[in-house]
Amino acid sequence: MTVRWLGQAAPVFPFPEGVQALVDEALGRPGLYAALPQRPGLRVAAAPHCVWNAALMNTFAAAVTTPPARLEIACNPMTLLGASLGGAPLSADGRAHVYDIFLEAADAPETTLEELRARAQVVRLTLPCEVLPIRTPGYGPAPHMMPLPQCAAWAAHVTRWPHLLWLLQGAPAALRAGHLGNVLGKGVRIHRTALVESSVLGDGVDVDAHATILGSVLGKDVRVGDHTAIHHSVIGPNCQTLADSFFRRVVALPGSTLSNLDLSEVILGRQVFITAGVIFFRGAPGVTVRVGQDTLQEEDSGRPELGGAVGHRCVLGTRAIFTPGRAVPGGTVIVMRPDEGVMHPDPTTIPGEPLAWDNAQLVSVARRWPGYRPDELD
Repeated sequence: MTVRWLGQAAPVFPFPEGVQALVDEALGRPGLYAALPQRPGLRVAAAPHCVWNAALMNTFAAAVTTPPARLEIACNPMTLLGASLGGAPLSADGRAHVYDIFLEAADAPETTLEELRARAQVVRLTLPCEVLPIRTPGYGPAPHMMPLPQCAAWAAHVTRWPHLLWLLQGAPAALRAGHLGNVLGKGVRIHRTALVESSVLGDGVDVDAHATILGSVLGKDVRVGDHTAIHHSVIGPNCQTLADSFFRRVVALPGSTLSNLDLSEVILGRQVFITAGVIFFRGAPGVTVRVGQDTLQEEDSGRPELGGAVGHRCVLGTRAIFTPGRAVPGGTVIVMRPDEGVMHPDPTTIPGEPLAWDNAQLVSVARRWPGYRPDELD
């Protein structure tokens, strides 16, 4: 079975790659979520904003009798989580979410997305989905509990960075489906004082003394520092965490160095360096978090708690402070004194341009020191 993509992949700000590439990078398992069943005579046709896992596609293929068929999933906590911000829409009866994922005859002539939507037979799947309730610190409307869906099979429309964050938060449950306890790769070293529960550790993972790994996925060659806690997170291959850090529901792409006192509900790009005192505020009492870079174009995420996104190759220094739902463009460098942390850069600043403190405002380094290039950028 092959895949026919219906259109060109669009980037998910602040990441320029397609959705499938980002998922594969985070999990260190290329193609895992595009795995296809061996079903002769059929092929997948999908919009490039779609992603699924092998368990979902096997279930879908088994249910299809007459192609072309379009995927619907009866509402469950996972589908409801990813439906906001332009995710999968509701069906006409309001009891399912509709996905731009189709199974068609392998020899069928190529058609457009609109044509398939019009003539494909709908196949509705009902998928089991457990929920792990997470208590929040008083954010959003009461009750102050946030559901963390645990699904073995699922699909998603990923059009905004929160979709990618929420999707990958469910990866530990999907990867552990059918397994009891932990799933450990080759050459994993866990210090005798460390605690690892309900997690997936890739080849060569090194967990140092008194660390705690709970319900998480650690990619190949991840190094976890002393006294670090990682809860319900995905840490991509070749990342390292520094000592005394705490990460909750964080997704980090490969090659990053991570240190933070309490980082939560944040997705980090490749080769990010983040220090202990960087703060991503996650919400405010009585309201849900709005997402967007411009206050005039913000959208309601429907979530009481949501941190932010950090693009590739960012360096975030101590006391950098971000309001909930913000995304930092790739290549951004923020290294500042505590009294500078509340300042906003000039809105005309080019994304990725390094900034400097000058007379009570943040301006470009080129404006502050013409011809000078900071060592941190090399």
